[in-house]
Amino acid sequence: MRFTGKTVEEAKGNACLKLEKTLKELNIEVIFEGTKGFLGIGAKPAIIEVSVIGEEPEVKPEVKRTRNDERRHENEKKTTVKKAAKDVVKKTEEKPKEKKPRRKKEPEMKVAETSARRTETEEKSEKQQRPFTIGEKVDAYIRELTIKMGIETKTELTVDESERQVLVNIICDEPTLIIGKRGIVLDAVQTIINATFNKEKNGYWLKTDCDGYREKRAKTIENLAFRTAKTVKRNKRKVYLDRLSSAERRIIHSLLQHDEEIETFSEGREPNRKLVVYYKR
Repeated sequence: MRFTGKTVEEAKGNACLKLEKTLKELNIEVIFEGTKGFLGIGAKPAIIEVSVIGEEPEVKPEVKRTRNDERRHENEKKTTVKKAAKDVVKKTEEKPKEKKPRRKKEPEMKVAETSARRTETEEKSEKQQRPFTIGEKVDAYIRELTIKMGIETKTELTVDESERQVLVNIICDEPTLIIGKRGIVLDAVQTIINATFNKEKNGYWLKTDCDGYREKRAKTIENLAFRTAKTVKRNKRKVYLDRLSSAERRIIHSLLQHDEEIETFSEGREPNRKLVVYYKR
Protein backbone atom coordinates (compact mmCIF):
# COMPACT_ATOMS: atom_id res chain seq x y z
CA MET A 1 0.00 0.00 0.00
CA ARG A 2 1.18 3.52 -0.75
CA PHE A 3 0.92 6.50 1.58
CA THR A 4 1.79 10.15 1.08
CA GLY A 5 2.64 13.17 3.22
CA LYS A 6 4.46 16.49 3.09
CA THR A 7 7.53 14.66 4.41
CA VAL A 8 8.58 11.02 4.67
CA GLU A 9 7.98 11.10 8.43
CA GLU A 10 4.45 12.40 7.94
CA ALA A 11 3.76 9.66 5.38
CA LYS A 12 5.00 7.05 7.88
CA GLY A 13 2.67 8.49 10.51
CA ASN A 14 -0.27 8.29 8.09
CA ALA A 15 0.56 4.65 7.40
CA CYS A 16 0.66 3.78 11.11
CA LEU A 17 -2.71 5.46 11.71
CA LYS A 18 -4.37 3.81 8.70
CA LEU A 19 -3.04 0.29 9.34
CA GLU A 20 -3.15 0.62 13.17
CA LYS A 21 0.41 -0.71 13.40
CA THR A 22 3.69 0.53 14.84
CA LEU A 23 6.77 1.29 12.71
CA LYS A 24 8.41 -1.94 13.98
CA GLU A 25 5.55 -3.97 12.50
CA LEU A 26 5.86 -2.43 9.05
CA ASN A 27 8.16 -2.79 6.06
CA ILE A 28 8.66 0.71 4.62
CA GLU A 29 10.19 1.58 1.28
CA VAL A 30 10.66 5.25 0.32
CA ILE A 31 9.45 5.76 -3.26
CA PHE A 32 9.81 9.56 -3.41
CA GLU A 33 11.14 11.89 -0.72
CA GLY A 34 9.04 14.87 -1.91
CA THR A 35 10.09 18.36 -2.96
CA LYS A 36 9.44 21.77 -1.41
CA GLY A 37 9.25 23.54 -4.77
CA PHE A 38 10.18 27.18 -5.33
CA LEU A 39 8.66 29.44 -2.64
CA GLY A 40 6.16 26.66 -1.96
CA ILE A 41 5.03 26.53 -5.62
CA GLY A 42 5.22 23.14 -7.32
CA ALA A 43 5.77 21.21 -4.08
CA LYS A 44 5.40 17.41 -4.36
CA PRO A 45 4.40 15.06 -1.49
CA ALA A 46 6.60 12.25 -0.23
CA ILE A 47 5.49 8.71 -1.24
CA ILE A 48 6.24 5.47 0.61
CA GLU A 49 5.38 1.82 -0.05
CA VAL A 50 4.23 0.00 3.11
CA SER A 51 3.53 -3.63 3.90
CA VAL A 52 2.88 -5.40 7.20
CA ILE A 53 5.67 -7.74 8.36
CA GLY A 54 4.53 -11.34 7.89
CA GLU A 55 2.11 -10.52 5.09
CA GLU A 56 2.98 -10.97 1.44
CA PRO A 57 3.31 -7.60 -0.29
CA GLU A 58 1.49 -6.95 -3.52
CA VAL A 59 3.72 -7.54 -6.54
CA LYS A 60 3.32 -4.84 -9.12
CA PRO A 61 4.83 -4.98 -12.60
CA GLU A 62 7.79 -2.68 -13.02
CA VAL A 63 7.03 0.21 -15.32
CA LYS A 64 9.92 1.60 -17.29
CA ARG A 65 9.88 5.34 -17.86
CA THR A 66 10.53 6.41 -21.44
CA ARG A 67 11.82 9.77 -22.62
CA ASN A 68 8.26 10.79 -23.44
CA ASP A 69 7.21 10.01 -19.87
CA GLU A 70 10.06 12.16 -18.52
CA ARG A 71 9.10 15.04 -20.82
CA ARG A 72 5.47 14.69 -19.73
CA HIS A 73 6.58 14.75 -16.08
CA GLU A 74 8.56 17.98 -16.66
CA ASN A 75 5.59 19.58 -18.43
CA GLU A 76 3.34 18.65 -15.50
CA LYS A 77 5.74 20.42 -13.12
CA LYS A 78 5.64 23.61 -15.22
CA THR A 79 1.83 23.61 -15.46
CA THR A 80 1.58 23.03 -11.69
CA VAL A 81 3.65 26.17 -11.02
CA LYS A 82 1.56 28.25 -13.45
CA LYS A 83 -1.72 27.00 -11.95
CA ALA A 84 -0.54 27.80 -8.42
CA ALA A 85 0.21 31.41 -9.41
CA LYS A 86 -3.14 31.78 -11.21
CA ASP A 87 -5.05 30.31 -8.25
CA VAL A 88 -3.85 33.16 -6.02
CA VAL A 89 -5.41 35.72 -8.38
CA LYS A 90 -8.59 33.68 -8.99
CA LYS A 91 -9.31 33.27 -5.27
CA THR A 92 -9.18 37.01 -4.71
CA GLU A 93 -11.38 37.73 -7.74
CA GLU A 94 -14.06 35.21 -6.78
CA LYS A 95 -16.96 36.92 -5.08
CA PRO A 96 -20.22 35.17 -4.18
CA LYS A 97 -23.29 36.69 -5.76
CA GLU A 98 -25.64 38.16 -3.20
CA LYS A 99 -29.34 37.78 -3.77
CA LYS A 100 -31.09 41.08 -3.32
CA PRO A 101 -34.45 40.86 -1.56
CA ARG A 102 -37.41 41.98 -3.59
CA ARG A 103 -39.00 45.20 -2.43
CA LYS A 104 -42.70 45.70 -2.32
CA LYS A 105 -44.13 48.38 -4.54
CA GLU A 106 -45.05 51.54 -2.67
CA PRO A 107 -47.58 54.21 -3.59
CA GLU A 108 -46.31 56.78 -6.12
CA MET A 109 -46.54 59.68 -3.67
CA LYS A 110 -44.19 58.02 -1.15
CA VAL A 111 -41.69 56.66 -3.67
CA ALA A 112 -39.97 60.02 -4.26
CA GLU A 113 -39.57 60.76 -0.53
CA THR A 114 -38.33 57.29 0.44
CA SER A 115 -35.94 57.04 -2.54
CA ALA A 116 -34.42 60.44 -1.71
CA ARG A 117 -33.86 59.41 1.92
CA ARG A 118 -32.51 56.03 0.85
CA THR A 119 -29.99 57.52 -1.58
CA GLU A 120 -28.65 59.89 1.09
CA THR A 121 -28.16 57.09 3.63
CA GLU A 122 -26.71 54.76 1.01
CA GLU A 123 -24.21 57.41 -0.13
CA LYS A 124 -23.06 57.95 3.47
CA SER A 125 -22.72 54.22 4.18
CA GLU A 126 -20.94 53.59 0.86
CA LYS A 127 -18.55 56.46 1.51
CA GLN A 128 -17.68 55.00 4.91
CA GLN A 129 -17.46 51.34 3.85
CA ARG A 130 -16.12 51.72 0.29
CA PRO A 131 -12.37 51.60 1.12
CA PHE A 132 -12.92 48.54 3.33
CA THR A 133 -14.95 46.43 0.89
CA ILE A 134 -11.75 44.77 -0.35
CA GLY A 135 -9.96 44.76 3.02
CA GLU A 136 -10.49 41.05 3.67
CA LYS A 137 -9.50 40.14 0.11
CA VAL A 138 -6.31 42.20 0.28
CA ASP A 139 -5.42 40.64 3.64
CA ALA A 140 -6.04 37.10 2.33
CA TYR A 141 -4.11 37.80 -0.88
CA ILE A 142 -1.05 39.19 0.95
CA ARG A 143 -1.14 36.33 3.48
CA GLU A 144 -1.14 33.74 0.70
CA LEU A 145 1.56 35.63 -1.23
CA THR A 146 3.88 35.94 1.79
CA ILE A 147 3.30 32.35 2.94
CA LYS A 148 4.85 31.25 -0.36
CA MET A 149 7.84 33.40 0.66
CA GLY A 150 7.96 31.57 3.99
CA ILE A 151 6.70 34.58 6.01
CA GLU A 152 3.58 34.81 8.18
CA THR A 153 1.91 38.23 8.04
CA LYS A 154 -1.23 40.16 8.90
CA THR A 155 -2.43 43.55 7.65
CA GLU A 156 -3.97 46.74 9.02
CA LEU A 157 -5.89 49.12 6.73
CA THR A 158 -6.04 52.89 7.31
CA VAL A 159 -8.03 55.26 5.06
CA ASP A 160 -6.74 58.71 4.07
CA GLU A 161 -9.74 60.49 2.50
CA SER A 162 -7.77 63.65 1.63
CA GLU A 163 -5.19 61.71 -0.42
CA ARG A 164 -7.69 59.06 -1.59
CA GLN A 165 -5.38 56.36 -0.27
CA VAL A 166 -5.75 53.18 1.73
CA LEU A 167 -2.58 52.43 3.69
CA VAL A 168 -2.00 48.67 3.86
CA ASN A 169 0.38 48.14 6.79
CA ILE A 170 1.97 44.68 6.65
CA ILE A 171 2.92 43.31 10.07
CA CYS A 172 5.43 40.46 10.40
CA ASP A 173 8.40 39.28 12.46
CA GLU A 174 10.90 39.80 9.62
CA PRO A 175 10.12 43.20 8.03
CA THR A 176 13.41 43.31 6.09
CA LEU A 177 12.22 40.41 3.92
CA ILE A 178 8.99 42.25 3.06
CA ILE A 179 10.72 45.62 2.47
CA GLY A 180 13.72 44.43 0.44
CA LYS A 181 16.66 46.55 -0.67
CA ARG A 182 15.53 50.21 -0.94
CA GLY A 183 11.93 48.99 -0.65
CA ILE A 184 11.95 47.05 -3.92
CA VAL A 185 9.90 44.11 -2.55
CA LEU A 186 7.42 46.43 -0.81
CA ASP A 187 6.97 48.41 -4.05
CA ALA A 188 6.44 45.17 -5.99
CA VAL A 189 3.72 44.01 -3.57
CA GLN A 190 2.08 47.45 -3.88
CA THR A 191 2.08 47.23 -7.69
CA ILE A 192 0.65 43.69 -7.63
CA ILE A 193 -2.26 44.43 -5.28
CA ASN A 194 -3.19 47.64 -7.12
CA ALA A 195 -3.25 45.73 -10.42
CA THR A 196 -5.14 42.78 -8.93
CA PHE A 197 -7.82 44.88 -7.21
CA ASN A 198 -7.98 47.64 -9.82
CA LYS A 199 -11.72 47.25 -10.43
CA GLU A 200 -12.63 46.99 -6.74
CA LYS A 201 -10.63 49.79 -5.10
CA ASN A 202 -13.12 52.49 -6.27
CA GLY A 203 -10.62 55.22 -7.08
CA TYR A 204 -8.49 54.66 -3.98
CA TRP A 205 -4.76 53.96 -4.21
CA LEU A 206 -3.52 51.00 -2.13
CA LYS A 207 -0.22 51.99 -0.52
CA THR A 208 1.83 49.33 1.23
CA ASP A 209 4.04 49.92 4.26
CA CYS A 210 5.95 47.77 6.73
CA ASP A 211 7.61 48.75 10.02
CA GLY A 212 7.26 52.48 9.24
CA TYR A 213 9.57 52.17 6.21
CA ARG A 214 7.76 54.77 4.05
CA GLU A 215 8.14 57.56 6.62
CA LYS A 216 11.80 56.72 7.27
CA ARG A 217 12.55 56.62 3.55
CA ALA A 218 10.76 59.96 2.96
CA LYS A 219 12.98 61.64 5.57
CA THR A 220 16.06 60.12 3.94
CA ILE A 221 14.99 61.45 0.51
CA GLU A 222 14.26 64.91 1.99
CA ASN A 223 17.75 65.10 3.52
CA LEU A 224 19.27 63.91 0.23
CA ALA A 225 17.44 66.67 -1.70
CA PHE A 226 18.69 69.52 0.50
CA ARG A 227 22.23 68.14 0.74
CA THR A 228 22.39 67.86 -3.05
CA ALA A 229 21.09 71.41 -3.48
CA LYS A 230 23.86 72.77 -1.22
CA THR A 231 26.50 70.81 -3.13
CA VAL A 232 25.28 72.14 -6.49
CA LYS A 233 25.24 75.74 -5.25
CA ARG A 234 28.73 75.42 -3.80
CA ASN A 235 30.36 73.70 -6.80
CA LYS A 236 28.06 75.09 -9.52
CA ARG A 237 28.08 71.70 -11.22
CA LYS A 238 25.44 69.14 -12.10
CA VAL A 239 24.74 66.28 -9.72
CA TYR A 240 23.16 63.02 -10.93
CA LEU A 241 20.99 60.98 -8.55
CA ASP A 242 20.26 57.42 -9.61
CA ARG A 243 18.69 54.37 -7.95
CA LEU A 244 15.57 56.35 -7.11
CA SER A 245 12.00 55.25 -7.74
CA SER A 246 9.63 57.50 -9.68
CA ALA A 247 7.85 58.44 -6.43
CA GLU A 248 11.16 59.41 -4.80
CA ARG A 249 12.14 61.55 -7.80
CA ARG A 250 8.80 63.36 -7.55
CA ILE A 251 9.49 64.15 -3.89
CA ILE A 252 12.84 65.79 -4.77
CA HIS A 253 11.29 67.75 -7.68
CA SER A 254 8.60 69.09 -5.36
CA LEU A 255 11.05 69.98 -2.55
CA LEU A 256 13.41 71.94 -4.82
CA GLN A 257 10.98 73.51 -7.28
CA HIS A 258 10.86 76.85 -5.41
CA ASP A 259 14.64 77.21 -5.15
CA GLU A 260 15.56 80.03 -7.56
CA GLU A 261 19.23 79.02 -7.87
CA ILE A 262 18.81 75.43 -9.04
CA GLU A 263 16.73 73.38 -11.47
CA THR A 264 15.79 69.68 -11.53
CA PHE A 265 14.77 67.29 -14.29
CA SER A 266 14.85 63.55 -15.05
CA GLU A 267 16.55 61.87 -17.99
CA GLY A 268 16.95 58.35 -19.34
CA ARG A 269 14.60 55.38 -19.28
CA GLU A 270 13.62 52.99 -16.53
CA PRO A 271 15.25 51.22 -14.80
CA ASN A 272 18.24 53.53 -15.43
CA ARG A 273 16.37 56.85 -15.25
CA LYS A 274 18.27 59.53 -13.27
CA LEU A 275 17.40 62.80 -11.59
CA VAL A 276 19.61 65.76 -12.49
CA VAL A 277 20.12 68.78 -10.21
CA TYR A 278 21.99 71.69 -11.86
CA TYR A 279 22.88 75.30 -11.08
CA LYS A 280 21.10 78.13 -12.94
CA ARG A 281 23.57 80.51 -14.55
